[in-house]
Amino acid sequence: MTVVEKAFAYFTHQHCVLVFEQPDHPAAGIQVPAGTIHPAEPPEEAAIREAREESGLYAFGPATFLGRRLFDPRPFGKQVVTSSICPVSRTSSMAAQ
Repeated sequence: MTVVEKAFAYFTHQHCVLVFEQPDHPAAGIQVPAGTIHPAEPPEEAAIREAREESGLYAFGPATFLGRRLFDPRPFGKQVVTSSICPVSRTSSMAAQ
């Protein structure tokens, strides 16, 4: 069994949540930014990094670690899924850099 640490970023602004579709994987559907946590990388930093990489946006507030849950997508193995939440400041510009 392979265990992979993943960070899921739930970025909110007022009553909205940042979601997108992966152009290369349309069957994945609508999703939040997420990805593998690098060795020794805190989940909060991974969440922000993934959101920047996947959205092209940079004006994110700090992330808060929520916890871990085990996700078993048989027959592909097990992954430890790390969920983080990161509120976006209401005064921040969401412009891409």
